[in-house]
Amino acid sequence: MATYKGDGGLLKVGTTTVGEVLGWSVEQQTDVIEDTAMGDTAKTFVAGLTSWTGSCEAILSDSDAGQLLLDNGSSQTDLDFYFDSTTSAYKGNAIVTNISSSASIGDMMKVSITFQGTGALTTDPWS
Repeated sequence: MATYKGDGGLLKVGTTTVGEVLGWSVEQQTDVIEDTAMGDTAKTFVAGLTSWTGSCEAILSDSDAGQLLLDNGSSQTDLDFYFDSTTSAYKGNAIVTNISSSASIGDMMKVSITFQGTGALTTDPWS
């Protein structure tokens, strides 16, 4: 299995690369449904629906085409998270749920963006 350095990753909206990205994250969840029946001596469960969320942090750039595509409350956005410049890690559609910007003395202005996945997340390297 290949290993990757964090500084090689990138994020694309459709085919447009989001510039100035400092990091991204993807979280996957699975609902758990109890299916314990009378007479069982221990609780049992089955896997239910899956969902995912994601986020990214970037140096704020009001001229970056990728950042401009990430509008708060946008309809479904096609996201592609990469391990490096050529290896796609995750792909999925998402809605931008939050954008927060920050500024402090001695640092670049930053923007943090969170996503709620809608539909399946594909290209999971651990499946």
